[in-house]
Amino acid sequence: MSGLTIRGDLTASQKAAARWLHNRGGEGMFNRHQVLLARGELAGVMRATWNALAKADPPCIVFSPCRKRVSLTEAGRVVAMTCLKEAATVEDEWE
Repeated sequence: MSGLTIRGDLTASQKAAARWLHNRGGEGMFNRHQVLLARGELAGVMRATWNALAKADPPCIVFSPCRKRVSLTEAGRVVAMTCLKEAATVEDEWE
């Protein structure tokens, strides 16, 4: 790892969301219902969680200029690797 220092103020659900995105290639796009789509799967995570990850210090994700696309940063990868459980997908919640 690169020696980044991650502050401990991220919630368990924010860490799980970072892990979910990391396990799907680290990039995604919001659909018209503000649900993140990555590698064909919809995240079971609210948009507010992604916004909080972008505002973390250091930021765990970055938005594209149009705020429709999301990419995991190096700090986000570090957070994802420290979280054992990922967030649920929408399909998991329906079962």
